Amino acid sequence: MRESWDRAAPWTGVLFVILVLAGGVSVGGAPGSGASAAQVLAYYRDHRMQERVGAALLTFAFVAFLAFSVVVSRHLHRYAQDGLATFAMAGATLLAGGQMLSASVHWALADRPAALAPAGLQALNVAANDFVLVSAGGWFAFSVAVWLAILRSRALPVWLGWISLAVALLVVSPAELIGFVIFLVWTLITSGLLWARWPAHDTERVGVTV
Repeated sequence: MRESWDRAAPWTGVLFVILVLAGGVSVGGAPGSGASAAQVLAYYRDHRMQERVGAALLTFAFVAFLAFSVVVSRHLHRYAQDGLATFAMAGATLLAGGQMLSASVHWALADRPAALAPAGLQALNVAANDFVLVSAGGWFAFSVAVWLAILRSRALPVWLGWISLAVALLVVSPAELIGFVIFLVWTLITSGLLWARWPAHDTERVGVTV
């Protein structure tokens, strides 16, 4: 049973990408932070099911991401016996927690929008759009830690480490969306590499060459 899980675990990264794209499509039409209370009410009243499905998909997406980050952290720790893998896991936890909180706000807005006062609708809508610092900080920490761990250990190709650094810089800049797209591609590549290296990475301690 354990070998089966270890073999399949890297594919949680692929599952994360699928779920986060599906969830993002579902909630992508939500009004921006500058929308009026009437606009927010009209949207969530007409798209209740769509928003709730999207919020649920995003929540499960970041559960999958947590599982994937465990796989990445374990792999990095095998090659670099320091705290970077643990720091990466801490960053992933912050990222997932921030994103789940944001998804929860979408769920709350879609639950009973007509029961909320106009000020409450606007406040929750602003939170749904702008509750980003927790997840951005966690994302930055995860990506920087992975970059440093790869450079020190060669546990994965060095170019993947540099891409991770690029993601870290982009997610705290106005080009966050570009960073997100690159991160999804990085996740897919890393999932495939970790799967291809099983079970050799459990016994070998030789880093990957570029």
